[in-house]
Amino acid sequence: DSAVKVLGLDRSAIETELQAGKSLAQIATEHGKTAQAIIDDAVATQKAQLAKAVADGKITQAQVDTMLSDLTQHVTDQVNGIKLKPAGPQSNPGTGPYRLPFGGQNSQRKGRQ
Repeated sequence: DSAVKVLGLDRSAIETELQAGKSLAQIATEHGKTAQAIIDDAVATQKAQLAKAVADGKITQAQVDTMLSDLTQHVTDQVNGIKLKPAGPQSNPGTGPYRLPFGGQNSQRKGRQ
């Protein structure tokens, strides 16, 4: 949802461009926005969601600290179109601690694994 918010495009338009092989970073540049704006928004959103999960007793602060240690890099990789390995039981790229910045099904493109 961060990409939707930052780019001002609807989800289907972003999905179409991703399916055409573009990364979120490329889409952002083409629409006069920056990849960093998407990254910053996605990281802030994830941090807020994790803080709420701790407050609600769903996870521990130690778990959050582990997730946060590489959150920015994971989001940056996703925005730049680098395919990520699933992190344990969180094999669906649209769920878990590393949600896709646009909330779609698959923005992962060619790159390192």
